[in-house]
Formats: sequence, C-alpha cells, structure tokens
Amino acid sequence: MSHLRAVAAIATEILTLVENVEDKVVDDEFAGLALDACALVFILINECDKTLENPGTIPDRIIWGSRELAEFGSEILLYEAVH
Repeated sequence: MSHLRAVAAIATEILTLVENVEDKVVDDEFAGLALDACALVFILINECDKTLENPGTIPDRIIWGSRELAEFGSEILLYEAVH
C-alpha cells in the first residue's frame, strides 16, 4: 500500500496548491486537474479495498497505475514550481 501513500500525498499537494493561491484566481484547468488527481486516488484505493476483501494480492495493473499517476503528479508539481 506504500504506492498509494505516494500517490495520495502528491494529489493532496496539488490540491493544496490550488487552495493556497494568493489572489484566489485559480486556473480552472489546474483546479480540475487537482480534483481529477484526488478522484483517481479514490478509485485506486477502492479497487485495492475490493481486492483485499478477497484473499489475494493487489493486481499489477493497480500498482502500475498508481506508480504512473505518482510520476505524472510529480511532473505537475515540478511544472507548477517553475511557472
């Protein structure tokens, strides 16, 4: 589940960036991106919960998806830091 912690932390950080905008003028696309990131984390967590209800391991597609989402989220944070 450590892969989910990383993704959740990045999604939360993106959302915090939106919430902390100085003059409250937030780019609608960036705000939408923050909400989408949080929604994707929610979906990943739900899928993991479903998997854990039935004995077994978390499918590779979920692990792969969460890693990809974390990488993409990191790129968003780097882009936002530069601009």
